Amino acid sequence: MMHREFVEQREWLTNEEFTELFGMVNLIPGPNSTELAMQIGRVRGGGVGLVVAGACFIVPAALLVTAFAVAYRTWGHAPAAEHLLYGIKPVIVAIVAQAVVTLLRTTVKSVGLGVIGAAAVLAAVFGLHPLAAVAASGLAAMAPGLWRDARPLRIRPLAFLLGLVAMLVTLAFGLSLLAPASRAGVAPIFLYFLKIGSVLYGSGYVLLAYLNVDLVSKLGWLTKSELLDAVAVGQFTPGPVFTTATFIGYLVAGPWGAVV
Repeated sequence: MMHREFVEQREWLTNEEFTELFGMVNLIPGPNSTELAMQIGRVRGGGVGLVVAGACFIVPAALLVTAFAVAYRTWGHAPAAEHLLYGIKPVIVAIVAQAVVTLLRTTVKSVGLGVIGAAAVLAAVFGLHPLAAVAASGLAAMAPGLWRDARPLRIRPLAFLLGLVAMLVTLAFGLSLLAPASRAGVAPIFLYFLKIGSVLYGSGYVLLAYLNVDLVSKLGWLTKSELLDAVAVGQFTPGPVFTTATFIGYLVAGPWGAVV
């Protein structure tokens, strides 16, 4: 949608500029769509444009999701609301499945990457935390090229060791932020989504695995049904899927939870 709007119709960017911005946001943590909107705002209006584009991209969706969260808390168990959400959930599953298939086609470019991906899925099924699965998969994909291409020969073990230490430190940082969040409340919600924003790469769909493991299985802040409802609301409202976080914040800690 952004490519069609800003490259083809408005001609604010060339195709090359858009591709460069898209590549840039994939190199940093956080939601890609929001970051891309902010970068386009920066190109058009400098620092002020960055802030305006980011706020306009996020705030309307967050307010709408908060309104849905209030309605859900008030009428979510009414028969009509339950039937509505029950009908939406299969559609959300289909949308996520379609997104996964599309991602597989573009990311699994070799047998080795396919094996790593399958191993990561199995590890997640058997309870390995998603952050650990991501770190291990990254190391497995990085190791052959690092050992083959690094020069001179004497620095190969050192380069591999430094890469390993950097990834483990990143993993430890993310998990340490989760440690204080054993009870539901505004501060734990803030720390949890700070961790997510600091270490998560990709689109809102990537968020789902983390939320299920952490908020349902580990912390018990939400039931699986509430999580599916949160994902559904984030999906069928305008704006980034990441506004699922706003819905969850409201359910766990009220209006201030939605804000943080």
